[in-house]
Amino acid sequence: MARTKTTEGSNRRGVVATRLMTAMLTLLLGAAQGCFLFGRSSDSEDIENRVIPTSADYRPGTIGEGEDDAIGATIRPEDVPDESPRPTGLRPAGDKMLVVYFDFDRSEVRPDQLERIDVNLRYLRDTPKAKVLVEGHCDERGTTEYNFVLGERRARSVAEYFIGNGIAEDRIQILSKGEEYAAVPGKTEEAWAKNRRVEFKFFD
Repeated sequence: MARTKTTEGSNRRGVVATRLMTAMLTLLLGAAQGCFLFGRSSDSEDIENRVIPTSADYRPGTIGEGEDDAIGATIRPEDVPDESPRPTGLRPAGDKMLVVYFDFDRSEVRPDQLERIDVNLRYLRDTPKAKVLVEGHCDERGTTEYNFVLGERRARSVAEYFIGNGIAEDRIQILSKGEEYAAVPGKTEEAWAKNRRVEFKFFD
């Protein structure tokens, strides 16, 4: 009988110990799950509250190819073209001034385009009454907003070349046409190369 009681007591203690261990494991698992869920909730709130800048956060340009630096790169407010008065009496200058072409993702004048831009510079020097609108264009790749900015940068780089070489600033205006006016339609490298350009118009 003593042995039987001892055996029963041992069994009871074993059951109690097992229940206690099960309860402790349940509590630990619950706490771990709670921490995991809390962490996910915090991350979700951070994502929801994070401000993600888009083109809508910036003032649109005068008219705005996503090339310079990187396609679709963030547009800084100071990069957006100013809304200046449009020149009047516009007329084509293609018979006097040559189109200047640009590399993909660039706004500086290419070395192989310096001869063309110098032809235009000589014309402006020889025709002191001529006033010229410098129009920057892009190919169709990239966002519309960024392409307007890039077109403005291209126009500005050409205008600064003229002004830096003696052409009066009041004879030069710049305008971005972005990707809106393709010179050559199509989705080929040849077409895109012809669309990354600066063209010229005379104004009164």
